[in-house]
Amino acid sequence: MTDPTPAVDAANGRTAAKVLRRTLPLAVLLVVLAGLFLYFREAHGNPQPEAPGQQAQPALPVSVVTVVREDLPVRRRFLGRTEASKVVEIRARVPGYLHERTFDEGRFVEVGQPLFQIDPRPFENELLRARAHQLSAEATYARAHQQVLRYEELKQRQSATAGELEEWQRQQGVAEADVELARAEIAAAELNLEYTHIVAPVAGMIGEALKEVGSYVDAGSNGLMAVIRQVDPLDVRFSLTEKQMLRWRNQQDDGLLAAPPLQQTEVVVTLADGSEWPEHGKVDYVDPQLGEKTGTAQLRAVLPNAERTLRPGQFVHVEMLGARRLGAIRVPQAAVRMNPSGASVFVVDDEGRVAVRPVTLGEWSGVDSWIVEQGLAPGDRVVTSRLLMLRAGMPVQVVTK
Repeated sequence: MTDPTPAVDAANGRTAAKVLRRTLPLAVLLVVLAGLFLYFREAHGNPQPEAPGQQAQPALPVSVVTVVREDLPVRRRFLGRTEASKVVEIRARVPGYLHERTFDEGRFVEVGQPLFQIDPRPFENELLRARAHQLSAEATYARAHQQVLRYEELKQRQSATAGELEEWQRQQGVAEADVELARAEIAAAELNLEYTHIVAPVAGMIGEALKEVGSYVDAGSNGLMAVIRQVDPLDVRFSLTEKQMLRWRNQQDDGLLAAPPLQQTEVVVTLADGSEWPEHGKVDYVDPQLGEKTGTAQLRAVLPNAERTLRPGQFVHVEMLGARRLGAIRVPQAAVRMNPSGASVFVVDDEGRVAVRPVTLGEWSGVDSWIVEQGLAPGDRVVTSRLLMLRAGMPVQVVTK
């Protein structure tokens, strides 16, 4: 008879192995959780008394700036665009066939420089006819004048009647009027002949020719031939928002801002590559009405451009000069931290520890400073270095440069 003991032992072993495989991960997880609990309880729970000989956290060396109230220049910077100071359309004033073009497209033209020549022959003939009419009218007038003198003498000798004299006086008047008409025709013909020779009315950059030689032009809608844009001086147009204008006015009323009138404000222009235009411009126009859709007022500044380096249509930054904030507080840009809740700085208290101070920023001052509207007082020490290493309450050591 076979002994069943080995089969039973094997079955028991397989059952134990299954139980072990199922319970082992759970046991490991319990051990890990118990270790984490003990770690946070012992190491990161309530502060433990410092062991004998353990050193305190060393103070971090930082640079600070002590803020004071001072009169500061204010940077009022806006995005602008250059425009031609004059845009002149060159149009035909008499009809005719275009005979000649005498300029290079896209180049600078001087005042009075010839641009186009319309066929002058029809207008030369008109001038000749007007001069011939003048000669005929003058001859008729001379004959009528002689007859008036003759009949005045005959009437004194009672050899002619008053009616005959009056008739020749009337003819003399008609002939005199015809002479004046002929003179007017000559003036009109000379003017039309002059209009066939088209010259530049202003100095500036001329665009492409809109009519080619041989084309027929007239004084109507078909008469546009070219466009000249005056680029010296050059206009720069930019805009102020209603909110900006109200804030500046309120600051001036409260004695916080000193600034010249807008139409006497000088401007500095910075180009797209970051270079500054060497000559200052001046605001010469402020739109009296705000835009209905944008809520902004358009301003225009005049900028010298003797070398014609700047062209219409360039985007530039316009900085208005002359404004100063009175008794303002400023901090370097590097000291300001920006986060979703707003701006803040680190300040060092009397115990040598840092604290976070929320601030309200105003305009730029100089190249790299913010004007602080609220949050700081004269004498506050604002940290300007190692901001990423600081935490509230951390001890620091102020390093003087």
